[in-house]
Amino acid sequence: MKTNLTIENIAELIGEKVWAKGDLKRIYVKSVGYNTNKMKTTAYIYKKDNEVCFSAHVDCYNQGAVWCGQRAEEAKGEMIAMVEAILPENETIEDVIGNSDVMITEEGELVDLTETVKGYYTAWEEVRIAINSYGKLATRNRQFVYFLEIAKKDAPACFVELSDKAFVFATRRDNRVMLEPYASPIDYEMAVEVFEQMEIQRAIDLEIAEKAAALSDKLKAD
Repeated sequence: MKTNLTIENIAELIGEKVWAKGDLKRIYVKSVGYNTNKMKTTAYIYKKDNEVCFSAHVDCYNQGAVWCGQRAEEAKGEMIAMVEAILPENETIEDVIGNSDVMITEEGELVDLTETVKGYYTAWEEVRIAINSYGKLATRNRQFVYFLEIAKKDAPACFVELSDKAFVFATRRDNRVMLEPYASPIDYEMAVEVFEQMEIQRAIDLEIAEKAAALSDKLKAD
């Protein structure tokens, strides 16, 4: 069974407002999860084909993707409980809940959140580093780039997707890179293009050198 409650009904009953853009309507729920200087929760309810759907993303710069994914699931659980509490007596949450593994973009496109994507996100960590030429160590905050393959729905909000080529290039040494102070991640897509062009030029230079050497040997022999 699908609920007859409209998105406006649900918003009124749980004490929230409807955000609308064209035919797209969402209820952004600010009361679930946590929003602090270090952590941001984006959670909303929407309807698709008369079914209630839930979406949540958590971004926390000093926590990993798995931790953020777990907090997002907790936020979804809170929203489900809210809707379950205001359903008519003849309806259950199983009747109205939609597929939370599918997201509708602001452009109205369907996105499969179970799809595996490759890319990176950044996070700050405390590390011990040498602060002088004598090797004295001190604790400092440093930003790291983490590369991973993950389901789109579990990716942190700051996740940047990469093509297969760029991901292989970026992870050729390690799955984690520490950035220098005030630095930003490089453009890995452009970097792999530059690398490929350098490889092509290197092959051309090698071919020219081999031909030149062969010609030199021939002239000496003559």
